[in-house]
Amino acid sequence: MNFGKNSKNNKQQNITSKNKKIEKKLGLYFLRILLISILIIGVIGASSTLGAVRAVIESAPPISAESLTPQGEASIIYDQEGNEIQRLTAPDKNRISVSIDEIPEDLQNAVIA
Repeated sequence: MNFGKNSKNNKQQNITSKNKKIEKKLGLYFLRILLISILIIGVIGASSTLGAVRAVIESAPPISAESLTPQGEASIIYDQEGNEIQRLTAPDKNRISVSIDEIPEDLQNAVIA
């Protein structure tokens, strides 16, 4: 570092010169514009996201206890290894769809008879 008389004078001139002051003011001006722009973009983004979420919520069908109970056949929940976790059924609806090949032939003939 140079602490000589010339260095001191140069620093004082840089601090008090009009060009440096104008550069600092322009830098602050552009920084303010940038921050205000980011703030406005953030508000617009948050408002549009909130509007989209609200539209989805309003267009969703109502959920009630009756709409959650299984209708007709049983629903079975399996884990990733194929093990049954839970069976969701209504009290009088405990059917499981199977193909005709899985039904014993004697049972098929009994139903027909």
